[in-house]
Amino acid sequence: MIYPTKQMAKKCRVRVKSLSGGVNLREQPAVVEENQCSKINNMWYKNGCLENRPAISIDENNKLYDVDSSHAFFTEFHIFDSKIAPSEEFSRLAMLKESFDSMVRLKFFLIDSKGNTQPVAGLDFTRTSFNLFTQPHVNCAFYNPGGSGSGIYIMMTMYNYESENSYANVRFYELSSDHSVWNDVSEEKLYIPTVYINGRGNNYGAVSDSLGLPEPTFAEPRSMLTGAFKCCFTGDGISNYFRLPFNKLDNETITCRLNLGNQSAVWTVAPWETVSNVQSVEGSDIEMWVDRAEGSVNFRCNSSSAAVPLSNLNALEITAYKTEFSFLEALKRSACYCEFASRIFIGGFEGEINGVYFSAQSNPFYFPQQNKLYLGSAAQKVTALCVHSKLLIAFKDSKTYSITSKSVGEYNLENLLAGLEKIPSLSKVSYDTLSEEMGCDCVKTIMNCGNHLVWLNSRGAVCTIVVSNQYSKGNVYELSLNIESFLKEMDEENLKRAVACTKDGYYIIFIGNKAVAMDYTAKGFRFVATCSDQKKTSRGIYWYIWEFPEEIRYENAFSLGSTAVLICFRIDNDCYWYGTATLLGSEDCVPIGYFNSLSINKAPIQCLIKTKNFDFDEMGINKFLKKAYLSIKNGGMVSVSLYDSDELKDKKELAFSGEQIVTKELYFLNARCREIALSICAIGETKICSIQLEAIITEA
Repeated sequence: MIYPTKQMAKKCRVRVKSLSGGVNLREQPAVVEENQCSKINNMWYKNGCLENRPAISIDENNKLYDVDSSHAFFTEFHIFDSKIAPSEEFSRLAMLKESFDSMVRLKFFLIDSKGNTQPVAGLDFTRTSFNLFTQPHVNCAFYNPGGSGSGIYIMMTMYNYESENSYANVRFYELSSDHSVWNDVSEEKLYIPTVYINGRGNNYGAVSDSLGLPEPTFAEPRSMLTGAFKCCFTGDGISNYFRLPFNKLDNETITCRLNLGNQSAVWTVAPWETVSNVQSVEGSDIEMWVDRAEGSVNFRCNSSSAAVPLSNLNALEITAYKTEFSFLEALKRSACYCEFASRIFIGGFEGEINGVYFSAQSNPFYFPQQNKLYLGSAAQKVTALCVHSKLLIAFKDSKTYSITSKSVGEYNLENLLAGLEKIPSLSKVSYDTLSEEMGCDCVKTIMNCGNHLVWLNSRGAVCTIVVSNQYSKGNVYELSLNIESFLKEMDEENLKRAVACTKDGYYIIFIGNKAVAMDYTAKGFRFVATCSDQKKTSRGIYWYIWEFPEEIRYENAFSLGSTAVLICFRIDNDCYWYGTATLLGSEDCVPIGYFNSLSINKAPIQCLIKTKNFDFDEMGINKFLKKAYLSIKNGGMVSVSLYDSDELKDKKELAFSGEQIVTKELYFLNARCREIALSICAIGETKICSIQLEAIITEA
């Protein structure tokens, strides 16, 4: 009889030298990459190790808002995208808008790169009567040095809340140098374009051959902000009547200036009036009559026609108003703005929902009438604008566009009026469609990460756009396949309120009290466009899942260099609290108490990872885990659990000194498994460098 030879036990070993691949929730734990984990909580890969994430660090002195919730029935917070003072310590402007029954209050703060806050002057808008309640909407903030104040400006649309028929108007305010007051930038200081030059009077034909004036032409487009415009004519000695290029003028003041050598005359017609003051011109007392409906002026002396004397080219300058009401109405609810190519772009309007308006080059106080784009169909609203590379990227909920702007040559208006320069060319701004399917409705998550733009949308997908140069249409890619199931489980409202920042090479999205972090220095992210199979590409994109204290939510964020500043809040039945936080340290801060008694509680971070399932290339056969080696640093107790797939088999508690990384040898009593996974849970400052498993494979 032949007896079978007893099979010797087979020894197997696996060593995970690096846990750099993040978490993979898309594939089964047995088939994820060796450097990936099936679970990660509150850790990221730094300095060759998995480390505990940075903590939410809060200084109780950096409050933005701390008031009884019954004080206001609605509160809105906003942080402006522009760097409002690039050379100063404080570089961001934030605003809180409080609404009361009879007043709207705007509170402003400056925030520096470390999260320190400084309150500055506010603005109050009080109800003046039952029928008049002025509502302010801040369209944008920008930095424009050289004025009399700090150079920090806000552009604001004002409208009457109590009347649907009242027209909105635009105001600019500048913060004073000592930050104590917002000064109203008077309309006279705003740019008034010269829309028409080389104008001629009604009798010019009789002397045209002798004078030979240049052809009348439109010079600058009309401004959409104030409606004010100038027209320039040349006196020919026999004409008394001059027709403006627009009719149905506003019932605003009309002014006319005539320059004759060392003499000048100024006529003014008040609102709702038709006749001006009297001015003496070459011995005659002349007055100006206006017809706003027709858009014309004529000069009279003793009720008879009075010719404007022969003058230099464009010596007669008339200033009038014709407001672009549709633009002002649209501005009442603008949703986004961006500074790009020395212009301010504003979008997200009501009415013209797919419209984007933009200022003149290097002049934020002038929005020319022709400076507008309509992106695609009007079915979706523009949700966000941001700069990427040499492009301005515009988003809708499910569409993405790129906008290019070519510089326009500078010109001298005096030379233009004197006929020494040609009429300037119009702005050259155009757009291309980047994606008809991928857009962004989580507008606070848009960040530049390396050479890619990254954002989240409420479908639970993190996307990026890759643009090689300003003429490329680029492509949109999905990055979050490895954590897709996690994002799909998130509430849509929380997704839309999500905020993002960057820190130390990571793109971090805060959703409710959770966050996901992506390593954008990883090769897979940097070369995402080189692989046509996005599932394969996703293996090189590394994600980490974090969890934060339930009491805190995140309103906005910005990043400067290696610092990420979060605008966070705590809200309960009695108190609103807004403040700033940074990502720093190993203990989360939670604000407690109220008003002046506010204090901070600290909680250590609890970290967790679970490795992939290892089967040592022997499926369905028992493995006895002989030894496990864990290279780790921690200053307390660490719990290590052994799993057979998802079945808990054994658990160990280990104590560490925390001074340096040490390698511990682990023995488990009940260590017979088909697939082996280790789970490591630690509290406080933790580093996990490598894991080594040694198993013996048996037949039974």
